[in-house]
Amino acid sequence: TPKLPCCKSQLEVKNLILYALCLTFAIVWAVERHESYAWVLQDILGLAFCINMLKTIQVPNLKICSILLILLFLYDIFFVFITPYFTK
Repeated sequence: TPKLPCCKSQLEVKNLILYALCLTFAIVWAVERHESYAWVLQDILGLAFCINMLKTIQVPNLKICSILLILLFLYDIFFVFITPYFTK
């Protein structure tokens, strides 16, 4: 495992390759985001973000999970239906 001067811990080669692939994927999406097929790349990025959040955040019980889902639903309603009134 090589030691990088900017990192205090050692990184494995497989992690470096994975970081490079992820960065390349994000850059390809940023460059091609106006193309007709870019929605597929954006869906893959969104799925990866959701999986990462599920891995990172541990919800202790069903009540908190339900509250979070309701808040996300209200957030979505706001941005879909109410934001156009502000941006006209």
